[in-house]
Amino acid sequence: MAIEVGPASNERRLAGFRVYQILDEIGLKPNVAAWVYDRESDYWWYMVATPLIDTVGPQWVFDRLLKAFQKIKLPDEVTPLDICLMSPNEAHVSKILKTHNFEAKGNKEQAFLMFNSADLDIDDMHYDNVLAYRISKRREVVQTVVRRFDKKVAQLIAA
Repeated sequence: MAIEVGPASNERRLAGFRVYQILDEIGLKPNVAAWVYDRESDYWWYMVATPLIDTVGPQWVFDRLLKAFQKIKLPDEVTPLDICLMSPNEAHVSKILKTHNFEAKGNKEQAFLMFNSADLDIDDMHYDNVLAYRISKRREVVQTVVRRFDKKVAQLIAA
């Protein structure tokens, strides 16, 4: 895999869309699913913001993601270490949610370059490029999401 600098390659865009689909298939349905590029470290990371971080904790969520990824293969361009779990209540994520509302709704062509700036700072976070698949303020009952996510991962493991 070639590592691109700056705006996302088509391969990265499509891989990110597949991750977005997987997260929905396994019942997580995060508020934010997006590639984020940091020019200083020359690294793309995949932001997943879900309220489950505040209720059951990041370890619980990540453990289930890893189990799911054993059954549903991630695209070659993505590893579990690229995924960064965040709370929608973190200040910088909350500000993104307040100012944007977007969902690709099953169409990989709708993923878009939300930010392309070397000077965008939100609180303590700096964003050079963000390729978003979903930015949604929608609220589900968190315990419903926990049960759905846990059940779908358990079904995957049992299959």
